[in-house]
Amino acid sequence: MKILLIHKFHYMLGGTETFHYNLAEALTAAGHEVIFFSMYDKRNIPCAQDKYFVSNVDYNDPNLSTFKKIKMGIKLIYSFESKHNIEKLIRDEKPDIAHIGLLHRQITFSVVDVLKKYNIPVVMHLHELTAVCPCYTMLRQDGTICSDCATKGYWNCVKNKCMKGSLAKSVLAYTEAQFLRYGHYYDKIDLYIAECNFYKNLVEKAHFTHSPIIKMNNFLPINQEYKAYYEHDNYILYFGRYAREKGVLTILKAYARCIVMKNWFWLVRDRKKKE
Repeated sequence: MKILLIHKFHYMLGGTETFHYNLAEALTAAGHEVIFFSMYDKRNIPCAQDKYFVSNVDYNDPNLSTFKKIKMGIKLIYSFESKHNIEKLIRDEKPDIAHIGLLHRQITFSVVDVLKKYNIPVVMHLHELTAVCPCYTMLRQDGTICSDCATKGYWNCVKNKCMKGSLAKSVLAYTEAQFLRYGHYYDKIDLYIAECNFYKNLVEKAHFTHSPIIKMNNFLPINQEYKAYYEHDNYILYFGRYAREKGVLTILKAYARCIVMKNWFWLVRDRKKKE
């Protein structure tokens, strides 16, 4: 089977890219042929399909002119370049199925129109929560957990300036969310995969799609094994990107409280022994 993997970054940027390449490796090991569609970047891992990749989009570039910002804002919602390029790839490669990782705002859902045109089944991994929260973190600028967009409507993204505290970026995120909603783009995906029960329950409550959603835990890379290290217990391990939404400070605060409780327990026990 020839499988098309669509992901907006084609280099090792974070956890989703690690999963992306582990998936490609596992599929290849299982006897499938894997092809890629992504965005051009000088850091990209070379592949045979890079001639089809779309031009790089950086919405955080402070040097953009007003005209370019407007032009990129339109491209953020629906990229005709992505639509054109992926159609060329599909005609040349003829994939049997497509798997989508991340595509919001760089590749866009314009590629889904082409996939459906050629009757290619589409599976999408819910690596992030853009479908229910336009800023995808479900956090306000002050760090407060927020589910207003999922329960009360996408306009709350603009109301709270959720996209990096910027009204303009929040309006664009809101516009994209509304466009995808009224275009029924999320219903065009044949199957969604949530990485945990929390994500699955959250997106189901948001009712953003009529397509089925299943839970499938991420797998270990092939030929690798992880073992817990119990020789010393006075440590914690966090393995991931340092970002507010990852909850690193919460882990540290919880660990500090555990140390306090542990010390208090030993102190009480020693006092009872003395008595």
